[in-house]
Amino acid sequence: LFEFVDAKKHLRRNIFALLLDVFSNHFLDTHKSKFVQFVILQICGLDVKERVEKRRGGSSTNNDNSKNNNNDNIDLQMPFDDEDGDYEDETLYHQFATVLVNILVDDQTRKNRQIAACYLASFVSRATF
Repeated sequence: LFEFVDAKKHLRRNIFALLLDVFSNHFLDTHKSKFVQFVILQICGLDVKERVEKRRGGSSTNNDNSKNNNNDNIDLQMPFDDEDGDYEDETLYHQFATVLVNILVDDQTRKNRQIAACYLASFVSRATF
């Protein structure tokens, strides 16, 4: 799955939107579903990696500095031109966090608010970007 998503960069946002919809409507309140968040985290990480590479001018250095998390203070929230000259949307991790925060502040059930808070805390603590 990750190789497919990495190879099909032009489909990444569509795949993420589909996963986010499935997560919000089906997996959010499923007991002991811990791997769905991992898939979303990986796709968000691929999005951040691509944004960093674009900000650096497209040069991909594969000396495995991803573990050092050295993004050189690149502002990932700032929009930048893609191949078509259009500005890209917000980062995928921002979209996922926004969905979880919206569940927290909306008038959802207490159970869903608690689950969203747990997912958000887990996501923030595991993300290295």
